Amino acid sequence: MASQPDQPDADDLEDMDPDEVRERMLRFIVKRDMDRHRDIYDKLADE
Repeated sequence: MASQPDQPDADDLEDMDPDEVRERMLRFIVKRDMDRHRDIYDKLADE
C-alpha cells in the first residue's frame, strides 16, 4: 500500500523540526476541515 505523496512517512517526521511537523499537521487539518465544511464557510463569508 503506497503512502500519499503529501504525507511524509515516520522516518521523515523524525528528521524534521518539531515546529515544522506541527505546522504541517495544522495545515493539513485546516485544509481538510475547509474542504469538509466549505458550505458553512461560504455562508459565513456572505454575511
